[in-house]
Amino acid sequence: MFTYLLASLPTLKLTEAPNLSAEAFLASCERFVSVAGQADLQAVFSPTEDPPSTAVAATWLAWETQWRNAVAQQRAARRRLEASPYLRSHPGYRVDIALRVAEAYARETPLARELALTELCWRLLDELALQDSWGLAALYAYAVKLRLAWRWAGLTDEAGWVALEAAVRQLEASHG
Repeated sequence: MFTYLLASLPTLKLTEAPNLSAEAFLASCERFVSVAGQADLQAVFSPTEDPPSTAVAATWLAWETQWRNAVAQQRAARRRLEASPYLRSHPGYRVDIALRVAEAYARETPLARELALTELCWRLLDELALQDSWGLAALYAYAVKLRLAWRWAGLTDEAGWVALEAAVRQLEASHG
C-alpha cells in the first residue's frame, strides 16, 4: 500500500505541464517500492527490452500493444498497406480499444486524433489504477500518465516549427 505516497503526488491533467519531473517521481518511490516495481516504473520513462516484472506492468504492456496495433492498422488502411509487418502479439483482446482507436481516426485534424488517442490511454490507465487503488497499479498508472502529460507539454508551436524545419532540411538534403 502506497497510500501516503499516492496522496502526496500532484494531480495530473493531460493538457497541462506537470509540476513533477520523472526523476523526482522515481526518487519519491525508491523507499517504498520493491525492486521489481522500481524496475517497471523506471521502464515507463526509459523503456527496455526486458519483460515486465509485475502483473500490472504486464497488463499495461498488453493493452498498450493492442492500442499500438490498432493505430498501425488504421495508418496502414489509410495508406492501403498491409498492417501485419507492424503488428506485435499480445495476450487478450479488448474490443473497446479497437473501437476507440477507430473513432479517434475519424477526427478531422491530426491534433484532435492524437488527443483522442491519448485520452483513450488515459482512460485505460484510470481502469488499470482501479485494480489496486492505493497500490502498485495506481502508482504505475500515475507514472504512465506523468509520461503522457510531459509529452503533451512538449507539443508547443515552437517545437512544431523546429520539427518542421528539420524535416524540410532532411528532405532538401536527400533530394539535393
